[in-house]
Amino acid sequence: YVYRSELAIRRLGGPRYKRQLLTGARALAEGFALADGDLEPWRALSAFYGPEGVPADVPGVVEQQVVAALNAYVAGQAARAKGLLESALVTARAARGGSLMVALVMNGAAHASVWLKDFEAGKNLRSRVLQGIRPLQLPKLTVLIVRQMVSAHLAEKNIDDLTGYTRELRESGDVVLGDTRAVKVLTTSADTLDAEARQRVKDGRLAGAVRCIREATALWAVLAQPKVIAIDHLSTQSESVRRARVSRQAEMLRLEGQVAARRGQFEEARALYEQAIGLYDGLGDASGAAVIETDLAEALLSSGDADRAIVRTAASQKRVGLQGNPQARARNYLIQVRARRTQGRLAKAYGNVNYALQVLRDGGQADEAK
Repeated sequence: YVYRSELAIRRLGGPRYKRQLLTGARALAEGFALADGDLEPWRALSAFYGPEGVPADVPGVVEQQVVAALNAYVAGQAARAKGLLESALVTARAARGGSLMVALVMNGAAHASVWLKDFEAGKNLRSRVLQGIRPLQLPKLTVLIVRQMVSAHLAEKNIDDLTGYTRELRESGDVVLGDTRAVKVLTTSADTLDAEARQRVKDGRLAGAVRCIREATALWAVLAQPKVIAIDHLSTQSESVRRARVSRQAEMLRLEGQVAARRGQFEEARALYEQAIGLYDGLGDASGAAVIETDLAEALLSSGDADRAIVRTAASQKRVGLQGNPQARARNYLIQVRARRTQGRLAKAYGNVNYALQVLRDGGQADEAK
C-alpha cells in the first residue's frame, strides 16, 4: 500500500488516491496490532511518515487515541501506550457498546498489558474480549483470540484452565485450517498435556491426570488428520507425522487404561486398551499392539479372570513372535506366571518363569534377569 501510494502521486488524481491507499494501510496495520499484537506493520508505516509517527487525522476520538497509543509503543513508550488504549476502551464502551471496535481496543489493551509483563491483566482482558465477540459470530476472530488465550496459559503453565480453551479451538472446525499458528499452538498444547498427564500419574494425582489425558487424546486425534498435517508439513512428511501422532493418541488411551486399572475400573480399562490396540492395528504396528494387549491381560487378571488373561497373553505373543522387545516379552511371561498360579497350574507357572529369564538373557538383559 505504501509503495503504491508513492506511485499514485504521479498520475491524475494521485493525491486523492494516495490518501486512500495510506488509509487502507493504516487500517490494516491497526488491525494487525489490535487483533494479533503484531506491531511490525505499524512500525513500517510509522517509519514512512517520519519521527512523529502515523498522523492521528482520523475521525472519532477512539480512533485518534488508538493511533496515539500505537505511535507511543513504537516510540518505546509502552506504559503510555497502555494508558492511551485504556482511555480508548473507556471511550469506546461509552459510545459504542458491544461493538467489534470495543472488542479490538480491549484486545489491544490486553496486548499492552503483556508488553508490560502484566500477564494476569492481559489474560483477564482477553477473557472479556471473548465474551464480547462470541455474540458477534466472527469465527476467525474468535479462533485468533482463543489461540492467544491458549498461548497465555501455556506460558504460565496454567494447565487446569488450559483445556477449556484447547477444546474450543479444536472444535472450531475448518476455521482452524486457515490459521497455521492455531495448529502449532494445538500441537504444543498436546505435547504439554501429554507430559503433564504422565507426571500427574507418577505423582498419584489421578483425577487431574485423566483430565489432561482426555484432552491430549482428543488433540492428537485432530492433529493426526491429513488435512491438518498438510497445513505445516510437506507431503513427503505427512505419513510419518500421521503415524507418530496416532501413536501418541494410542499411548494416551493406554495411560488412561492404566489409571482405570489402578482404580479398579477394569471394564473401563479394557475398553480403553481395546481402542489403543485398534489404533496400533490400523498402523500395522504389531509391537505397539502387543504391549497394550499385555496390559489388557494384566487388567483381566487383576479383575479375577485368569482364563481370559492367558488368552490375551498368547495373543500378544502371537503378534510379535520371537522378535519383540525382551523386557516386554518377559513381562508377558510373568503375567502368565501369575495367571497359572491363580489357576493352580504350578508346573506351567514354573515353566513360564524360566521362559521369562531366558528371554531376558538372550536379549542381553542379564541384570533384569537377576
